[in-house]
Amino acid sequence: QLCKLIGHNSYVNCVSFGKTSSTLFSGSVDGAIYQWDIQKREHKLIVQEQSSINCFTYLKQQDILVYYAGYGIIKFIDYKTSTIVHSINDVKGPINSLSVNSSNTILAISANDSIVLFDLNSFETTKIVSGHSKEITNISFSSDGESILSTSRDGTIKLWNIKEKKCYHHLVGHNGVVWDAKFHPSLPQVVSVS
Repeated sequence: QLCKLIGHNSYVNCVSFGKTSSTLFSGSVDGAIYQWDIQKREHKLIVQEQSSINCFTYLKQQDILVYYAGYGIIKFIDYKTSTIVHSINDVKGPINSLSVNSSNTILAISANDSIVLFDLNSFETTKIVSGHSKEITNISFSSDGESILSTSRDGTIKLWNIKEKKCYHHLVGHNGVVWDAKFHPSLPQVVSVS
């Protein structure tokens, strides 16, 4: 069943399902993050920031939303109480993407042309990898959490080995900005869009 959810005052930049298929989160240029009950078509304001919500990720095990709040700040929010439980300050941007590995232990942040990895247990930077010549548009973990795909305005896709902190595949073929790429869930394949 299709439905249209109305509530933001501007463009929606990001969406994610919650723990159940009837819960959805959305972030918008209007600075708001809403939690939606899809069945009832109702929404609740979780966050209102002064800057656009460009990206967020949902930590299912912890029931926490992690989002870029602008001005170099990543915030962790308990969406049930709208309480900020942690923040990471002074991340150099622009930040277009956040991704968490399947075990919810590493947060990857696209920060300009680099990927910053944070240990979610200690909240410390574990690694920074770079190699794109222009801004990263999106990042995505593999299902085993050992690799990251990054897409960029430089028209390339890179596959990174997290432990070795190096690029092991450099994919070309797009004629412009590569906006997103994802690993196939069970095959050694990648899909990308430009």
